[in-house]
Amino acid sequence: MSTVKEDQRIAALRRFGASEPLIRLASGECVHEIFRHRCLGPPYYVYHGAGTPDGPPLVPLWDGNDLVVGVREVSDGLEFIEFGIETPYEYTLLARTEQGFWATQFDIIYECDAPVEEMQQAAAVVRFRFLDRHLMSRVAMQGYLGTFEQHASWLRELVTDIDRESGAPV
Repeated sequence: MSTVKEDQRIAALRRFGASEPLIRLASGECVHEIFRHRCLGPPYYVYHGAGTPDGPPLVPLWDGNDLVVGVREVSDGLEFIEFGIETPYEYTLLARTEQGFWATQFDIIYECDAPVEEMQQAAAVVRFRFLDRHLMSRVAMQGYLGTFEQHASWLRELVTDIDRESGAPV
């Protein structure tokens, strides 16, 4: 896969319909402290020699801990993906919409024991509409998320529902 040129990233995100808070985070502006260590650009690795998965041009959002998070346009919409710089040919489809993408990011934030009040404030800043659903589902499923596979399956189902409600073809 190719990568959108660094000086064209923001224009591509706007063309994709990305929200202004997402664009600000991808540009390096920390819109809320909860995002400082996980969801903050600009990306470095893909513009300094790291490979990218095959497919349409990637618009990298940010990177850290050898992981790159980005979005690309496919024939029927968007794909938010994550991949490791050591294995760029293996990627994880995170979501098909920005709302679904935020569900994955807030799940990681939840795993880091962030206070719910801070998560609610941050969700308002990035306009994530499904935080309450995520938190309620997470609490309801707590006893069933004991393995990585169970957790991944639950999150995939939640994100698919959010993507569907947000207008993505799933």
